[in-house]
Amino acid sequence: MLSAVDEILTTKEPYFGFFTSCIGRRDLLGIKVFKVQQKMKEYFKDKDFLVVYSAGEGIYKPDDDFYYLNETITSAIFKKNN
Repeated sequence: MLSAVDEILTTKEPYFGFFTSCIGRRDLLGIKVFKVQQKMKEYFKDKDFLVVYSAGEGIYKPDDDFYYLNETITSAIFKKNN
């Protein structure tokens, strides 16, 4: 679960990050959730990021079925357009 964070922190020179993650993932990480926080602090340096832990990872796409994921982390990382 810790290495999953490494897989999504790949954007060079991030400006802002928004993440959603399963509350079950947070519970399974326990005290190690602070290691996730530290990885993100090191990655974003002085830039802002927000992680929201929520229940219910339901996804619906037009022309597709509604389905649930479990213990995931999803990211939207933005960078400044120079």
